[in-house]
Amino acid sequence: MPNSSCVGCIRKNRVLFINADAEYYAGRAQNYLRPEHIEKITWVFENFQALPGYSAVVTKQELAENDYNCNIHRYADNAPPPEPQDVKAHLLGGIPKVEVEAKRPLLEAHGFDPTRILVEHC
Repeated sequence: MPNSSCVGCIRKNRVLFINADAEYYAGRAQNYLRPEHIEKITWVFENFQALPGYSAVVTKQELAENDYNCNIHRYADNAPPPEPQDVKAHLLGGIPKVEVEAKRPLLEAHGFDPTRILVEHC
């Protein structure tokens, strides 16, 4: 369903871009928008709202600075952030420290101390 559920709207020299290409139910022969998807698209459109990773309100000046490129993903990108890469961990094995630290609140919430089973390598 690429670009078929992307919307653009112009109001008061600003453009609303809605990237709803992830908001659908995949069917056999075609894809469908569920009522909750339609409601979200409609709400954002009617309220002219910017939602991170879903919609963006862009000024005429910002469009000009981007050579009037109206690619919706340029303004409302819903791609996941790239996975961090730890070359040392890839080469020597182990779990990167940043990944352990990122999960620390979840681990602590379950009463788990990662230092009990993980050993820090230099």
